[in-house]
Amino acid sequence: MTIVSFYSRLWLGHPRNRPRLPAQGYIKMFNSKKPLGVAALTALLTALSAEAGDLRVHLLGIETTQGQVQVALFADEQTFESSQPTNRAKTPAHVNDVWVTFEDVAPGRYGISAFHDVNSNEKLDTSFVGLPKEPYGFSQNARGKFGPPSFTAISFEVESEPQSVEINLR
Repeated sequence: MTIVSFYSRLWLGHPRNRPRLPAQGYIKMFNSKKPLGVAALTALLTALSAEAGDLRVHLLGIETTQGQVQVALFADEQTFESSQPTNRAKTPAHVNDVWVTFEDVAPGRYGISAFHDVNSNEKLDTSFVGLPKEPYGFSQNARGKFGPPSFTAISFEVESEPQSVEINLR
């Protein structure tokens, strides 16, 4: 055996230089775990992002530009009764109406409370008997008889598409 034939056999015998079946590359790619993991992750992220939608809150009845409007989003009765909102927003007050957007809200049942904090002290001012001095409102424009309404009265269904809720402040 000559040196040339030895190296030729070694070179031609290398797996890259052997003839391949047309489907071998496809089968090798298909058996790889990386594309499947990437596909699964992409599907999961797409499903999660498709579920969440924007919730726009339209607040009406604002009579002055003083202060700011505070809005709280509640995901269930427990967070509503403990005054621990799932999300909150505040924006400068404008005469007549204000829009607030909560982004990527997962589908489910929610309730909203809002008030016009005229003096910007970050709380709803009340009289000595507990009646609100500043304009306030709830989703579904619900009103309580003696105190705030129940979560059931203010709750509404949020779906995956963007939607709007209107609240009249009184």
